[in-house]
Order: sequence, then C-alpha cells, then structure tokens
Amino acid sequence: ADAYNPRRDDTASKIVVSNAEIVKYGDTNVLDVLKRLPGVTVSGGSVRMRGLGAGYTQFLVNGERPPSGFSLESLAPDSIERIEVMRAASAEFSTQSIAGTVNIVLKKLVSKASRELKLAAVVSRGHVSPSANLQLSDKVGNMSYTVSLAASQGKFEQDAPEVEETFDLAGRRIALRASSARNAGTNQGMNVGPRLSWTFANGDTLSWNSFANMHRFDMTSQRRTHTSEGTSVPLPDSDSRMANDMEYYRTDLNWIRKLAGGARLDIKGGATYSRNSGETRRLAYNPQGVTALNSINITDAEETGYSTTGKYSKPIGEGHAFAAGWDGG
Repeated sequence: ADAYNPRRDDTASKIVVSNAEIVKYGDTNVLDVLKRLPGVTVSGGSVRMRGLGAGYTQFLVNGERPPSGFSLESLAPDSIERIEVMRAASAEFSTQSIAGTVNIVLKKLVSKASRELKLAAVVSRGHVSPSANLQLSDKVGNMSYTVSLAASQGKFEQDAPEVEETFDLAGRRIALRASSARNAGTNQGMNVGPRLSWTFANGDTLSWNSFANMHRFDMTSQRRTHTSEGTSVPLPDSDSRMANDMEYYRTDLNWIRKLAGGARLDIKGGATYSRNSGETRRLAYNPQGVTALNSINITDAEETGYSTTGKYSKPIGEGHAFAAGWDGG
C-alpha cells in the first residue's frame, strides 16, 4: 500500500493533490487552490475543465454530488484531505459529466494525535478578513476521533466600470455609454467535521462521519450609466441588495466486515439535509431620477436525501478479484 501512487498506477487519468500541497501556499479559499491545478480553470466562482462549466464539469464532495446552492468558497482548505481531478469516466463515480470530475475528499484518517490551531487574516482595500481553523485528533483504546472546525469572515469592496460602444453596419458609432458600479459586501462561513472510528479485535471497523457547512453572503450594489451619444437606456441608474444563506448537513455510518479467504464487505448508509434561501431587492430609476422599478425576488429551497452503498469483494486466483455491490438513494 505504501508503494501505491494514484497518479501513476490508476487506470483512469487522474491527478491527486494531497493536503500538504493544498495548504502549502496559505490559501483560505478552495477556489484559489483549484486555480493552480492543471486542467482546471475558475471563472467567477465556477469550476471548469476543458473550458466547460456547469452541467459539463462534475463537482463532488466525498464522491457525492452536493446540493444545489452549495458554495465552494465556504469550504476551508485545511478540512480537505485531498482533491482528485479525473479527466475520464470511472465506474466508481457518477459519469454525469463530459469535461471531467473534481472530487474533494474531506479529512477522515487519524495518523497521530494532534492539536492544531491556525489563525490568518487578509487585508484588501483597508478591510480585514480574519479566519481560524482548529484540528483535533487522537486515539483512545480502539476508538479514534477527529474534529475539524473552520470559521471565516470577509469584507470586500470593488469598482466595476464599463464602456459600451454601438456601431451600425457602415461602421459609424451610433451610441456611447459609460457606466460605473460599486459593489460592497460581507461573507461569513463555518464548517464542522466530527468523525469517530472503532476498530474491533476481529479486524472489523465502524465509523461515523458527519459534516456541517454554513455560509452567508450579503452585497449592495450601486450602478450609474451615462449616455453621451445615442438613445439613453430606459433605467440608467439602480441600487440593489442581495443576501443569501446556505446550510448543508451530512452524516453517514460505514461498517467494514472482513470475511474468510480475504473477502470483504463494505456497507455505508447516509443522510443529507440542505437549505438555500436568498433575497434580492432592486430599485431602478428613469433618466429623470424617478423610481420606475421596485422589485423583490425571494427564493427558498430545501433538500433532503438518503443513500446507501455496499460492496463485496473476494480475491480469485493470482492477481484477480471478484467484486459486486449496490448504490442507491
């Protein structure tokens, strides 16, 4: 097992990035980690492979699809054991992707007792964004435990100017508009990941693994448009505010039974719950400065899921094995 190299020995094209490489550069955001992976690009919070984004690139957490509205930015790099980038289809994971699959595996193993606390801060345009990460792990008799806790709070401020020119078929400019937008907001995130594992005298193992993730995003935006040539747009100025809350909880129980002749039975059952709610308010004004649009858009989604997987494997002869299993949800 020590000589196994997943990047070289796997039959499918795969790149595996370990935790040591993930935390090497001190990133506080998973998206910053993914930007350095070969074959992966990040555009506006969307992960892409081969230039294809949502619907074509599959994103998994512990081998399973996260609920809609799940934010990658809310995952702390220190809570990740490894990142697998697969360019080809595999029977191990769902193949609902054309470009490839990115699988984020959260920390599970306890190699040694540890007590680790990390504090960090990012300063941008005068705003301080602190983050903290706590990792606890140890063994007590036949039981081992791991607890990871990460929390972060960020503030941002950005200007987004635009210039728009419109030309007719003869190449003459018929419109010139300049707009300025100022966005400011905050985001808070927290993840908790407890795990308990028991190893029995007969070699069987039982493990309980859970993960909770909470994330909140709040942003205000002001946009002003000035038309110096051509017809003015109907609503040149607007003010808006967007708030979003996301919660995700998962728990599963895994039992591994060792049988005679090197056979093995691996059974897992799990449950998930997620909630994603958002509210967007927008005021838009006509060229005379009178309010012409006052809109409120409220969304709320809940998702509950149950899953079970199992696998039976048995060595047959030299260098061969028989395996069968199920996967349902």
